[in-house]
This record gives sequence, C-alpha cells and structure tokens, in this order.
Amino acid sequence: MAVDTGYLTEQDSAEVVAGRISEDTDPRLRQIITVLVKHMHAAVRELELT
Repeated sequence: MAVDTGYLTEQDSAEVVAGRISEDTDPRLRQIITVLVKHMHAAVRELELT
C-alpha cells in the first residue's frame, strides 16, 4: 500500500483511482474495475506514455 503524502503520485495512482469506487458498488464489479485500473496504469507506465 502506498504512503499518503497528500499528493497523487505515479506509484499510488492506481490505488487512489480504485479507492474512489463507491462502497455501494457490487463486489464483483468492484473487483473487475480495480483489476482493470491497475493493469491500465501498469501499461501506461510500461509504455512510458506522456
């Protein structure tokens, strides 16, 4: 888990975005969105997109 510095960083961006998913969201949908967000963020880092 990332350390809360008060700033959004590349290292914690996927966790921050996934953490914004509503608690009311269906657990399976929440799992799917969380995995997709983490993989998309990893792809952006790997591809060095700007």
